[in-house]
Amino acid sequence: MADRDTPNQLIAQRFVVERLVPVIAFCGLSAVVLLALSWGGLIFVIGDVVVPAWVISAVFCVMSLVFALFDRRSRVKLQRKQEGSGSLRKSRPRVFTAHVLTTLGVAGCVLAIVWDVAYSVTYTVLTPAGSDGCQAVVREASFLMAGGGEIYAVHSAGIGWRSGSWTADDGVRPIEAGQYELSWGTTGTLVVRGDGNDPVWPAVHDVRCFEI
Repeated sequence: MADRDTPNQLIAQRFVVERLVPVIAFCGLSAVVLLALSWGGLIFVIGDVVVPAWVISAVFCVMSLVFALFDRRSRVKLQRKQEGSGSLRKSRPRVFTAHVLTTLGVAGCVLAIVWDVAYSVTYTVLTPAGSDGCQAVVREASFLMAGGGEIYAVHSAGIGWRSGSWTADDGVRPIEAGQYELSWGTTGTLVVRGDGNDPVWPAVHDVRCFEI
């Protein structure tokens, strides 16, 4: 028969379990904040890999769900070990907040995934980069006969913000087709030409990285 946990071990386990709810709430809040920043135009670039902010949000959602599952199982096990010596503290407002934040984060991430899949979203890191390391990144999407793109100015630190967008007829993807020109001076200028048959509007976009 396995040895019973000592009182000190039970106290330590209880200490950990009672602090899981704030951790769950933090992960949920981080997921929601990153989702809001993603909708506001935040992306990250690592080398040639573009990481939308909602992807990191999804990581926090998974962490929140894992901690929530661990919290539930740990509370049941610990309650059995204590044999009615006192219920674990579980602040209802904190639990409610953690559940709401986690639910919002998961729902937002699912919506972002469905949107990107339905619109066949692609990201392209354009070359060359500016002399200060500023890069232009384009997000293109299309669905049926509708298409469009967004331009992001990415700082050399790998943090970028949306700086412009365009629409295109017949779902064309001019960047993917190489129908553009990118030049750099004090700032960058992206000219999206299109194929001449399906108009792209507006065609000229400024690429200006923020200062850190």
